[in-house]
Amino acid sequence: MIDRTIPNKNKKIIEQNVYLSSLCLFISAIIMLRNNFISISLLTLFLIIITSFYYFDNKRKLINAIFIIVTIPVLYIYNNNKYSTHPILENFTSIDGFLTQDSTISEGKSCIYTICTNNLYKDGLKLRCKSIIKLRANDENPRGIYKDRISAYGIKKIRDNFYQAENIKIEKRSFLNKIRCAFLINAENRIIKVNKYYKNDKDFKAHLLSLKILFSRQLDGLSDTKLLFSELGVSHVFALSGMHLAFIAKLSILFAHFFTKNKTCTKFITFALVNVYFFLSSRSPSIIRSYFMLALNTFFDIDIKFSLVTAYCLHLLFYPMTCFSESFELSYTALCGIIVFMPFFSSIFPKKITSIFIASISAAIVSASLTIKYFQQFSALGIILTPPMAIIAMIFLINGLLLYLFPANPVSSVSLHYVYIFMEKLLKFALNYKITLTITTYFIMLFIIFVLSLCQVMKMQKRRKEFELML
Repeated sequence: MIDRTIPNKNKKIIEQNVYLSSLCLFISAIIMLRNNFISISLLTLFLIIITSFYYFDNKRKLINAIFIIVTIPVLYIYNNNKYSTHPILENFTSIDGFLTQDSTISEGKSCIYTICTNNLYKDGLKLRCKSIIKLRANDENPRGIYKDRISAYGIKKIRDNFYQAENIKIEKRSFLNKIRCAFLINAENRIIKVNKYYKNDKDFKAHLLSLKILFSRQLDGLSDTKLLFSELGVSHVFALSGMHLAFIAKLSILFAHFFTKNKTCTKFITFALVNVYFFLSSRSPSIIRSYFMLALNTFFDIDIKFSLVTAYCLHLLFYPMTCFSESFELSYTALCGIIVFMPFFSSIFPKKITSIFIASISAAIVSASLTIKYFQQFSALGIILTPPMAIIAMIFLINGLLLYLFPANPVSSVSLHYVYIFMEKLLKFALNYKITLTITTYFIMLFIIFVLSLCQVMKMQKRRKEFELML
């Protein structure tokens, strides 16, 4: 007896993925040309929700999806009106507001503060104004932590939305933020400053990069390295995200197994340890997204597409001030690309091709439109470099963790030294063969993949007909 169910089901799923991929490519090409306040990630997420109807098998899931579709634009429009639609006024001398992320330490012994303003002060007048700006101040000013209430004085404009401040004062800091600040300063001292194994500037930069990957600290003493990352399209690999959080979760599971073999207890211990790690890390959009998705997938049996859009909704609800940046949009659109295109590319590429490489291609398809929009070009070489850079990032993460636990251990310092030199040489070598995509080449790439998608559809339909004739 011939089994008809499995082949038909597999063919139907592949065909739906191909149609879905073609539709997503078309939408991605169109929305890249639009320049309104609704982010590209929002529109892409709508597409993910709508196409997820293919997989919804009951009314409850359908109602949940419709609720999310209604909730997301309401939250996004509300946050946009609250935080980013009011133009910043000129020639003000002082401000007060809240930090939208932890302060950044940059070269030249200065700090960068990203502030959502509440009030501007000019000539003795107090003006109500909501806008997100960046301030640079010297390193003698206090370290800023997400949601600190601060005041800045002696402000001078450098360029659009970027200002110089003579003095920064922390007006209000919560008890939990005091703990976070003390921990992050302690981590900087243990990983960067308290080390006798520095031979040159490369050692310092290697330790700096390990701290950035481990706790998402925005330490800009890596300007040359960050420029290489940006030029070659691998910056996302070194941002604290799902890959790194998954590694921490794996370590937490191993730790929990020392105390219990019960699955429920292991789940709660693991999530508790991940919560501690999330609390201590800086609030970057990528780690917030990863944390919400991990929490949803840990305690609820839901599809990854639905956990993504739910995480997006929770992100807008609980961390709205982190949503107005390129990294926020890139984080969600890249994962959208992986969810939508990975099944399609997995059915085309040979099995020998690693999943990391396929995920890199899938993420680039959608996120390239944003990268071109913000940076006027996209490095196609980043697709090839992502797998080796992901391995290098994990080595930095592991050694950073070991350095935090054992600051005097020479093995991690030596390892970071040679891995950093290897990474730098690899990136400089790859820079000689850099391939960039402009808007024109991006649309050509979209057209080629669209044609491949249609060919795959026709191939699937032909095989289905042949299969039916055989029956």
